[in-house]
Amino acid sequence: MNNPSKKTSFVPFPAQPQEPCYLLPEGGFTGRVVKGSYEPDKSGRPMAVILFQIESFKKPNTQYMARAFYWENEIPKLQEHIASWMGTEYLEAAIRNGGIDLEALVGKLADLEVIHDNTSAKHKDALRLVQGIYPPYQLVKSGLSLN
Repeated sequence: MNNPSKKTSFVPFPAQPQEPCYLLPEGGFTGRVVKGSYEPDKSGRPMAVILFQIESFKKPNTQYMARAFYWENEIPKLQEHIASWMGTEYLEAAIRNGGIDLEALVGKLADLEVIHDNTSAKHKDALRLVQGIYPPYQLVKSGLSLN
């Protein structure tokens, strides 16, 4: 699925910030997919990653990022997120055609439900996790904004 000839880059917004920020508060946000790939994690385990960019109107020139990642044993969770976001017909067609092409999601909008998880002893700060992915403007009615 990973095509090295295809370059994945950030979707341009009016003002590009200096550095992305992963410190999202909990809540609902509309984001744009800027990367979708299958890649190994630091220990070499295969995982799927969808990276979302969220533009803040409250803090101009601030770009927030949210990551949804799924290890091999979490494929049903990935399929559930794709079905709730893109629809069951999209998911069924992707499965019939050999699997979900994450690179094809780049540029698409989605509403994200972000939660904080404090249960990991490995991290001193709470992990910001994408709990749910939905069609755009279902959770967030005002468009690309930070709650």
